[in-house]
Amino acid sequence: MQTSSNSQKSVAALILILGCAAIYSLQNTSLEWAVWLYPLWIATLVPFLFQRYGNMIGMLAIRFGIPIVVSLFIWAAFRYVSQSQFLNAYARQLYQDWDTITVALSIFSTLHAITFAFCLWKAMQDFDDHKNTLHDEANQILSISSLLRFFDNVQLADTQKNLAKIRTDLSIYVSNMINNAQTDIQNENSKILGDCIDYVEYLEVKHDNDRIALEGIVKGFSKLIMIRSHRISCLSNNMSPFLFLIIAIMSAAIIAMFFVRNPTGFNSNEFIIPLISFVYTFLLVMLIDLDRPFDGYWKVSVEAFESIDLKFRKNIQKNANQNKTPQTFV
Repeated sequence: MQTSSNSQKSVAALILILGCAAIYSLQNTSLEWAVWLYPLWIATLVPFLFQRYGNMIGMLAIRFGIPIVVSLFIWAAFRYVSQSQFLNAYARQLYQDWDTITVALSIFSTLHAITFAFCLWKAMQDFDDHKNTLHDEANQILSISSLLRFFDNVQLADTQKNLAKIRTDLSIYVSNMINNAQTDIQNENSKILGDCIDYVEYLEVKHDNDRIALEGIVKGFSKLIMIRSHRISCLSNNMSPFLFLIIAIMSAAIIAMFFVRNPTGFNSNEFIIPLISFVYTFLLVMLIDLDRPFDGYWKVSVEAFESIDLKFRKNIQKNANQNKTPQTFV
């Protein structure tokens, strides 16, 4: 958590510096009132360099800071092109063929909208799938733990020994999920499930209820293995970086086409270009954020596992104080 906080501070500091550089670029394009953006920008971001706000608020500031910086730089670039004699003359020549540029703009805008919509839809579907799978996995562990209570009254040393091993391993499994859910492709949890299945074989059945519970435990572990396999497959569902690249290229191309509009008189592009730049960058950052379910503002929570882990620890502590074998974890 401390590493994540330090990383956010570094990104916030970088955004602060780049924002000041963008404002300086705007100021150099004869935009005199841009000097008032300095105190506003600094007053907004500096607090996030210190421990004054929560983790989510810091991520929210970063998610808005990046699009603002990009839009300021593009706005400065547009003003520079408008004031440069060479580039302005070149833009005027391109403006003579505005009909062709309009057709290209329409094509790019359509492709851009379709690609963006599809990627956002897929990212949200994958995000929800990952979130639901984590909840299913946590609920399955809780279900198995509940069924283990049926064997608490079986007064056989071998059964109680293996029962304690299953509960201990489930506790370790949950702790691993809390600490390494995003990299849980290692063999530790897989080995834990295999060991638990081996321990289940040594649980003695004394009553019909025990037999039903044993069947439920075996089926529960089988289902847990399937859910875990599905969750691991979700980790590899990230979108290709080339999709992000082509979206960024199309966004840049669409914005660039507005640079060749007739710069004489009142130019509405002074407002359109930074606005479009902000929206496109914000959507792209959101898309990348959704594609990384364990980082950023939209984050898959392991709260369900934390709740189970808390129950495990309370019962372990309770039984340790009573100097007894752990009875139940639910």
